[in-house]
Amino acid sequence: MGHIFLLRKFLNWLNGRPIESITSDDLRDYLKLFIDGNPYTYSNILKALRRFFRDFMGMPNLVQSFKFPTRDPPVKRVPSKEE
Repeated sequence: MGHIFLLRKFLNWLNGRPIESITSDDLRDYLKLFIDGNPYTYSNILKALRRFFRDFMGMPNLVQSFKFPTRDPPVKRVPSKEE
């Protein structure tokens, strides 16, 4: 999913609230909607929000405390000598 699409969904969730009034708690509430889903989706949404608030809006303090979910590396199975 592209950042613009994800930001559009976030702005729709705000329901017309001004962006300048957004707090970290508002972002946390929005991200809670995705915490039980796919960790890649959560990461992509967080990337889009970080990019928007840090780079475009110049409000890095809103997103600096958020962490990306940890992902376990895939376990590779090595065949035995008999296989």
